[in-house]
Amino acid sequence: MADMVDALLYAELAKRDCKDIVIPPFCEYRAEDRCYIVTAWNGQYAVYPESKQIAALSGTEEPHEYFSVFLINYLLAEKKTVPVSNWISENDLVGGVTFFRGPHKIPTELITATYGNDIEKLG
Repeated sequence: MADMVDALLYAELAKRDCKDIVIPPFCEYRAEDRCYIVTAWNGQYAVYPESKQIAALSGTEEPHEYFSVFLINYLLAEKKTVPVSNWISENDLVGGVTFFRGPHKIPTELITATYGNDIEKLG
């Protein structure tokens, strides 16, 4: 996997306690390999902080080259909550019912009715 991650981010990951990084079941630390195993985007990836490498594991397609940037930032991100691994519906999200109801059409006809093709009025 092409690696676009700044070496300082790997250094930061290497010095942190793995207990502060890992969120089961999405990530585990393998002490014998000195790497994090992360499940993301329908695949598994090994992140080796000390050797500054990220590898797609068996059966996982090679992701876009920027994926490594996402992955390392995901591991370094502050973990305030622990995922519970169960699905939520739009009813569980603030404003979710409104957002997911009907088409997401911008009412441009209101602007057209008011301004027509007169760009000067719009400005």
